[in-house]
Amino acid sequence: MKRNSFLYAIAGIAVWGLASCSSSDNMHPEQTDGRVPVELTNNIIGAVTRAATTLNESALTTGDITVRTSEAYATAYTYTAGAEGAMTSTAPAYYPAGGASIDIVAYSPANANDGTSETFTVSADQSSDDAYIASDLLWAKAENKNSASGAVNIAFAHKMAKIIVNVTAGNGISTIQSITLKNIKRQCTFDYASGAVSDVAEVSGATDVAVTTGGTTASSMGAACIPAQDLIGDFIEITTDKGTATYRLSSAKPVSAGNYYTINLTLNLAAVGTTNTIEAWSDYGSVNILPTGGGWTVSVSGTYTYTGSAIVPAAADITVKDISDNIVSSSDYGVYCDNNINAGEARIIVYGINSHAGSSATGTYTIGKKAGTINYATTEISKRYGDAAFINTLTKNGDGTVAYTSSNESVATVDSDGKVKITQGATSGSTAIITATVTPTDNFTFEDPSVTYTLTVSSAAYTISQLKANVGSGSGYLGYEVWSNGDLIHKDSGVTPTDASATKVGYVAYLSTSDVDTGVSGSRILVLSAVDVGNKTSWGPTSRCSSHTLSDDSSLRGYSNTSTMVNCANEHLAAKAAWNYSTAIPTGGATPAHWFLPSSKQYEVMIAAFDPNVVNNNTNKSFPNFKKNMDWEQDSYWTSSESPSTQKFASALYASGSWDYDYDEPNFIGGKDKSSSLRVRACFAY
Repeated sequence: MKRNSFLYAIAGIAVWGLASCSSSDNMHPEQTDGRVPVELTNNIIGAVTRAATTLNESALTTGDITVRTSEAYATAYTYTAGAEGAMTSTAPAYYPAGGASIDIVAYSPANANDGTSETFTVSADQSSDDAYIASDLLWAKAENKNSASGAVNIAFAHKMAKIIVNVTAGNGISTIQSITLKNIKRQCTFDYASGAVSDVAEVSGATDVAVTTGGTTASSMGAACIPAQDLIGDFIEITTDKGTATYRLSSAKPVSAGNYYTINLTLNLAAVGTTNTIEAWSDYGSVNILPTGGGWTVSVSGTYTYTGSAIVPAAADITVKDISDNIVSSSDYGVYCDNNINAGEARIIVYGINSHAGSSATGTYTIGKKAGTINYATTEISKRYGDAAFINTLTKNGDGTVAYTSSNESVATVDSDGKVKITQGATSGSTAIITATVTPTDNFTFEDPSVTYTLTVSSAAYTISQLKANVGSGSGYLGYEVWSNGDLIHKDSGVTPTDASATKVGYVAYLSTSDVDTGVSGSRILVLSAVDVGNKTSWGPTSRCSSHTLSDDSSLRGYSNTSTMVNCANEHLAAKAAWNYSTAIPTGGATPAHWFLPSSKQYEVMIAAFDPNVVNNNTNKSFPNFKKNMDWEQDSYWTSSESPSTQKFASALYASGSWDYDYDEPNFIGGKDKSSSLRVRACFAY
C-alpha cells in the first residue's frame, strides 16, 4: 500500500507539489580536457499540498532519473535521487569545454523514454509504492547552464494528473475491500526534449487502474496517476463486504497534468441495479452500494401515508421468497429502506444473513400523500368604512404556500398575509369575495385547495355618536382617530373621513357604561386631544391658587376641576390652555363644549385599558405598551423632547395618598416633576 498522510478536503482542482531546494556536496573531478561535470539537485514545483500519498511531493523519492543535455540529446545519463533533493551519478553528464552553455532535461522514471520509444504507460495496479512512482511522470528543464553554474537545482513538474479517492463505509457497510479506476486511457506519447505529453490512448483490453487492493477496513484512501484526459461513464468501482458500487460520470470531466482531484465518498447500502451519477468534482459524495447475489424476491403490502419521518414497513407487511418460491424467514435476512420519507416510491432491500449471506432482493412500496385541509374562521364578515385592516383567521393543516385574492379591489384589497383593507371610497353595501388558495407540497393533497369568505361594507364610517350609543361593545375602538365630523377612522384603514373637510381632533381613549366625568352628565367616552395645547404644566396643588382649596385626589374630577382651576387667581396654565383649546369639538359632544384636563383617575383607567400590567398607584411608569397598543407614533401625540423608549404620558399625575409639595419624590404617574416641560393633553367627554 502507498504511504498515506492527512487529507485536506478540497473542491475542484488544486496543484500538486511541495516547494523545496537543497544542494549537493558531491563533486566530480574535472576531466583531463578541462570539462566540468553537471551537478544537480532537485525539487518538485508547485503549491504546498498534502494528499493521499506524499510520494514525490517535495523532492524525488530515491530512484533513477534520466538526464540529457542539448549538447547531445541522444545520450542518456543516469542520476540517482537521494535524501533531501540530492542527485548523484557515477557517470555524469559534462559541460562543453570552453564555458559554452547547454540546456539540461531530466525525467523520472528513468525508463519513461529510452531514446527509441516515446511511449509512456502508467501502471494498471498502483496500489504499491513502486508502481505508483513508476506512473508519476516527472520532467524538468534548466536552460543556458555552463561550467560556472555550479550545482543546478532542477525543478520537476508532474506530467500526469493525480486522482485521490477516499472511501468510508456508511449505513449497512462494514469493510472497504478495493478501489479501482475504470475506463482509463493509460498510454501517451512523451517528448523528453519539450516535456510535451500527447496522443493519450487506451491500452487495448486494459483500462482499469487499481488504487487499493486487499483492504478489510471501514475506510480506504489511495491515489493513482493517469495521463490528462476527459473522463466519462463508469469511473470508480469500489468493492465491499456487501457488494460493488460504481461511481459514474454522466458528462465528460477533464483532468489536467500537474493537478490533483480529490473524491471523498461514503458508501451506503441502498438500491440494487444501477450505477450512480455525479455531475461535478466535489470533496464529498455519497454512493449507494449494490448488494450481490440474487434469486430472491421481496414484496410489501399495507398502506402508508406521509408522516414527515422515515417509514419502514412492518415485519408482517414484508414477504421474501427464494428462487423456489418458498417464503424466507425474517430471521434469515436484514432490511434496509431508502427514499422512504417523502410521498412517492420508497425502496426496500433485503439481504441474506447467516447461511443465506450473499442472497438479496430489492423492491418498492408507496408512501401516499397526506390529506390537507384549509378553512376560514368565518365565511361572512361585515365591516364599516374606516375600520382597521383585519385578518380572517385561516386554518391550514398541511404544507403549502397560500395566495390571497380579492374579487373586487374597488371594495377591498388583500396582501400576501391575508390582511384586508377597505378601499378608499367603498360604498355602503358593496361586497368583495376574499379567496385563499393553497399550492401544496409534494407530500400533501387538498380536496379543495381554495376557500372564500364574503366581506360586506355595512355602512359609512362608524361615528362617535354611534359608539356612544353602543359603548358596551365598543372597546375595540380604543385608539381610533376622531375627526371633527364625528367619524372614527383607524390609522391603518388607509381611508379618509366621509366629509373631506373634516380635521383630526383626537383619539378614543376611554369607554365606560357610566359617566366618565361627573361634570358631564351622560358622558360615556373620553377623547384625547390629537395635539398638545401647551407645556410647563402647572396643574397641581391648589395651595398655589389663592381663592380655592382642593386638598385630595377625589376633588380632581377633570371637567369640574379644570373649570375651577381656570378661575384661580394665579391661573394654572395647563388647565387654562386645555379649557380654551380652540380645535373643533367633535360632533355629538356634551354641552357646554370644552376640552379639559382629565383627572388622575381618568388617566389611570385609560392607561390600564391599554396596558393591563399597569396597576393603579404605580409610580415611575413610562407606559411604552400604552403607546404601542394605541398605535399612534407621531410626535404630535407624545412628548417630542424625549426618545421613544422613555417618553412619558403627557402630564405629571398624582398617584399616591397626598400631594408632594417639594415635587422631588417620584410619586406621580410618569415619574416626572409636574413642572417639567411636558406636553399637555386635554380630553373631551361624550
